[in-house]
Amino acid sequence: MSGATHFFKEAAFYRFRYGLLYVSLATRAHQSGYLRSSARAAGGDGTG
Repeated sequence: MSGATHFFKEAAFYRFRYGLLYVSLATRAHQSGYLRSSARAAGGDGTG
C-alpha cells in the first residue's frame, strides 16, 4: 500500500517537473519565432 502511495507521489512530482520544463521550452521557442518558422515550413502560410 505504502509502495503504491510512494509511486503516485513520485509520478505526480515528475509530471509537475516535466510540465514546467515543457512550458519553459515552449515559451523560449515562441519568443525565438521557432513556432512561426516551423508552421511556415509545414505549409501554414497557405502554400502547402
